[in-house]
Amino acid sequence: LRASLMFIGCILGTIGVTYLAGQLVALPLFVLVYLRLWGRYGWSAALLYAGAALAVIWGFYGQLMRLLLHPSVLFG
Repeated sequence: LRASLMFIGCILGTIGVTYLAGQLVALPLFVLVYLRLWGRYGWSAALLYAGAALAVIWGFYGQLMRLLLHPSVLFG
């Protein structure tokens, strides 16, 4: 039950960060937190995966496919 509540908390936190900071911040941050907490990855590997997620989201989905990403409330 504890692990499920932690995961649901991470999902809700991701939704909140998406609203405040946008998808380009929230999704790589989710990847980082997920790999650190559940995957037990080290910082270097988790940061590398999060950077790769950022590159894929920005490059493939944002630039190549021109999908509309949720804008940031904080960064305008």
